[in-house]
Amino acid sequence: MSAASGNKRPGTAEVSIRNISKSFVENAVDTAVLDDISLDVRKGEIVVLFGPNGCGKTTLFNLLAGITQRTSGAIAFSCDADRVGSVFQDYRASLFPWRTLQANIQFGLELASCPQETARTKVEHYLTKFGLQASQHKYPYEVSGGMAQLTSLARTLVLDPEVLLLDEPFSSLDHSMAWRLRKELLGSVKENGITCMLVSHDVDEAIFLADRVLVLSPRPARIIGEFPISFAHRDRSIVATETFFGYRDAILHSFFSTMAHA
Repeated sequence: MSAASGNKRPGTAEVSIRNISKSFVENAVDTAVLDDISLDVRKGEIVVLFGPNGCGKTTLFNLLAGITQRTSGAIAFSCDADRVGSVFQDYRASLFPWRTLQANIQFGLELASCPQETARTKVEHYLTKFGLQASQHKYPYEVSGGMAQLTSLARTLVLDPEVLLLDEPFSSLDHSMAWRLRKELLGSVKENGITCMLVSHDVDEAIFLADRVLVLSPRPARIIGEFPISFAHRDRSIVATETFFGYRDAILHSFFSTMAHA
């Protein structure tokens, strides 16, 4: 669904994050989770946040999605809030159990008062693209996790977001389904010129999807590594290439060197 935090701002960056810090009170103690994070995400770019469990990746995602309020700093998008789409890690909880898969995908279009014929065409496009036609009249609890996740992703993409935020969207899926969804996501994002920020703890996933991988330190999280990723094409064959292993080694070296001093 769509959400956003911060102010609209012109410029070449679709997402601008400036000096973001976040603290929570845990057991009567003020605990810092994010420490002075700044970054820009360019239009059409896919940026993946990679880091250890509990480092603050999801906290940063929730700040961007407007669920959590920052302690300090600023977040700005170059588009309106209703053009920012979010897909959460707990995708089943975000789907309406009383609505079919087709009706879940259509929900945001109903809120936007989209003309009925236009809405039908858009929904049918994603049902076809994600292979959901045969299950479109089933309810979320009647389908697999993969189909539920595809429905959650389609429900956001059908609204034509300019910015897409994804929090570990494939972490609970089996290996085969996860790779299928990564390919579908990459195709949709690039086809529509969507700016994307994705949280991941899977280094192979990060390299496969990203134009840039940002490595976060243990909490309080800081950006400790930035790795531009470039391939002539993207399919599963790249994971066996020397280039892929080079990116993997560099990212993991940055990751483990920080963990050793945590």
